[in-house]
Amino acid sequence: MYSVQNLISLISESGSLQPSKIIPILIKTKYPLPPGPPPLPIVGNLHQMSRSETWKQLVKLHEQYGPILTLKLGTRTIILLQTRAAVGDLLEKKAKFYSSRPRLITAGEHFTRSLLPVLMPYNDKWKELHAIRGLVLSHRVAKAVTCIQQSASRYLAFCLLDPKAEGDQSGGVNLGDAFCMYSCTSISTILYGDDIGSMSISEARQMDLIVQKLIKSLNNHNVLLDLFPFLEKTPGLSQLLTHQATPYFTELRTFFDAKLQTALARPCWTMSRTLAEKSPRRDRGSGDHDQLIFTTGEISMAGAATTPLALGALATMATLHPAEVGILRAQLDLLVGPDRVPTFADTEDLPYLHALINEALRLKTITPLGVPHAISSSPSDGPQVYKGYHIPDDAFVTPFQWAINRDPSVFADPHSFIPQRWLDSDNDTKNPLPLPSLFGFGKRFCAGQPFAGNALATALAVLVWGFTFEALSGFEGGDDDYRFVYHLVDTLLKDMKSEVSRCAWQ
Repeated sequence: MYSVQNLISLISESGSLQPSKIIPILIKTKYPLPPGPPPLPIVGNLHQMSRSETWKQLVKLHEQYGPILTLKLGTRTIILLQTRAAVGDLLEKKAKFYSSRPRLITAGEHFTRSLLPVLMPYNDKWKELHAIRGLVLSHRVAKAVTCIQQSASRYLAFCLLDPKAEGDQSGGVNLGDAFCMYSCTSISTILYGDDIGSMSISEARQMDLIVQKLIKSLNNHNVLLDLFPFLEKTPGLSQLLTHQATPYFTELRTFFDAKLQTALARPCWTMSRTLAEKSPRRDRGSGDHDQLIFTTGEISMAGAATTPLALGALATMATLHPAEVGILRAQLDLLVGPDRVPTFADTEDLPYLHALINEALRLKTITPLGVPHAISSSPSDGPQVYKGYHIPDDAFVTPFQWAINRDPSVFADPHSFIPQRWLDSDNDTKNPLPLPSLFGFGKRFCAGQPFAGNALATALAVLVWGFTFEALSGFEGGDDDYRFVYHLVDTLLKDMKSEVSRCAWQ
């Protein structure tokens, strides 16, 4: 079959025929695309995608078409990987070919001007930045900064006890703000040297808002440019996008540049200082300073975006599964007792804590769709083929993390909440369970995973030790309910521990 869709895509992007790119596409391949719903001309399967909770539609398609799915969205081909075996075979074992990113006109080129490493293609610049970040996002550094996360978890408990401490004058407890504050104050201390407790809730909300604006840049009319790249040349549309993107870029650059400059002026160690010192480009002009701003800013945004959502998922599952949380609380009471707050060292002696975290993040996947990968092979490498299916060079190869985390070939009884499965896996040295799909795959695996894991373990230990989670009146949702936790959950502190928590922070 001829990949005509690929040909149209290339022409629409370049605006002209380029023989060096077109000829390999015209080579006939005997392999079909993976199965999927029949597309309409031009729009493909866009008419079948809703604007909200797209993942629920993908679940139905997954059940109908199997582990690998093809969708046509405009001129783009989406290859959805829906099993752990598929992502392992392609994104990990063949990472040499599957570690790039597709061209994202809106978020990548306009809103962040190709400076955000997570959206960069797999090239020499990305490899250089990846190596530098690996020096500061190591397990050794993650272990060294647990004292900061431990202090931040105590501040989290203090804020929940005294909402006015986080700037809420209403006297009510907002778990969303509390989790956002915990995440932002932890990462700002590690990355920029800020004192824990010095960040205002308005600053934490601003950091969260910056992330949300970037996510929203991928909806409405903006996404049309990524699905139909030839529209970029439409008079007025590119100017409209620039008009929207420039204020965001300026806001992001100004916010994180101010924090970076403060960090570099401090006499103490900060992760930003180490990144600046290790960067071979640090003295090569303003453009490289912008790259440093966005490299450090990306680390900050990653923590601000994922940790509050993960804590929300944990709190929601704690509400829905009180019996399992009761097991952990009993272990905490036995290990820690009522007279002190749990420490990070305690979490290392609580395997059930980590089992509960893994199971909660598996069953309530906070990002049902992962960041898409792109193929970086050359024509001399031949067509990419998997299980008898052709994977086009211009495809968005996307892990469907919701399905991967419920893969029945990996997780027995995959739709049930069973923390014990992770304890059994620890004893199975030949076939241990893979971590929940959340941090990416292959060369694009998030180096910040150990920091996030430590932050979640420390916070959850303090929350379960000191609080009881109860669903708000009228909530009847289950494990598949993706409403945010702070609309669902209330907290009641155990009286005997409230004063201990206050004194631990003060």
